[in-house]
Amino acid sequence: IAQRQTGIYSVESPGGWQIIGWTPIELFDPTRQLPSLLEMGDRVKFEAVRQVEI
Repeated sequence: IAQRQTGIYSVESPGGWQIIGWTPIELFDPTRQLPSLLEMGDRVKFEAVRQVEI
């Protein structure tokens, strides 16, 4: 998280950002009409969940 910006890795890949969480939600699926679940400018709220919810 850098000021009001963060990055989300939609697939496993090397990168320089610190990992702060994980989601079971599939953020990218090339078979969908709109492959990316999120678009530039979307607002995302991060919430803590229990391990069993993942």
